[in-house]
Amino acid sequence: MAQRFLEMMALKKDGDGTPNDGGIREKASAFFELSGDAKITLIGNREFIVENYKGITEYGSDLIRINAGRLNVCFCGKNMEIKVLTQELLYVAGSVCSLTFEQRQVR
Repeated sequence: MAQRFLEMMALKKDGDGTPNDGGIREKASAFFELSGDAKITLIGNREFIVENYKGITEYGSDLIRINAGRLNVCFCGKNMEIKVLTQELLYVAGSVCSLTFEQRQVR
């Protein structure tokens, strides 16, 4: 999977031979959608966005655990509050103290 990501992120050259990022954000977004992995964006320690997640398994003002496919992602902090929740996107504001990843139990 890492190799596929690197291939998608490879820089292209314009007609004049100068490097062109070719829309790195768009490529990264497309990669995460294809791989089924969640995309996590931290904005300092005050906000985070999770895209392409499977569900919320635990929610409280000091702990939010998210099913991110092959992993659970746990955000620990204070005064965390879901501001936007859609099927594709989770946006949370609050003070994030730590972020951990847990292997999901295979059934």
